[in-house]
Amino acid sequence: SVLSFVAYAIQIYADNIPDTEVDLYLAIILLGLVLVTGVFTYYQEAKSEKIMKNFIKLAPKRTTVLRGGELYEVPVEELVVGDIVDVNSGDIVPADIRIIRNNGFKVDNSSLTGESDPQPRSVFSTALNPLESKNMAFFSTCAVEGNCRGVVVRTGDRTKMGGIARVTGMTLAEKSPLAKEIDHFITFITTFAVTIGVIFFVVAVATGSG
Repeated sequence: SVLSFVAYAIQIYADNIPDTEVDLYLAIILLGLVLVTGVFTYYQEAKSEKIMKNFIKLAPKRTTVLRGGELYEVPVEELVVGDIVDVNSGDIVPADIRIIRNNGFKVDNSSLTGESDPQPRSVFSTALNPLESKNMAFFSTCAVEGNCRGVVVRTGDRTKMGGIARVTGMTLAEKSPLAKEIDHFITFITTFAVTIGVIFFVVAVATGSG
């Protein structure tokens, strides 16, 4: 857009070039396209950032972990693979865990799988797919009944929910086909306008010198 305005100014300076308004119109159109693209990109980035912030909000702040035969309450960020954690009714599952002790434990998986009913858990693997196996409980899901003890198998953005949030954020951050086409169009029109402006300017200077 700026280059088109420059081309228009060059033609005005040349004075004897007809249809100088073409570059002005192109500049205005390009400016409008740039503004639309900017707003669209800002919307996508804001949406991606909102998803990541919501993901962070899902994480519990602290959890109960068994270390050295003693129970400790530690920040969730300090959990590592292999830690043994206790999850009670009302807790948010602090990581992806494999259940090793179960006492009527049920979880709300609606945020992850869309299942609206509480899902009973078990110490036995019931499917090859971890999402379908009853001996798994996943980060950010809510314990609605009973309690369990489990071994941490994944933490943070390596959890199932973390992976979904990350992929969703990356997808939103990528330019859409429409945005890419607009970029190509802007590049083409800008190159065309500047080229025409420069040619007219050179012709005008050459004619004036002659």
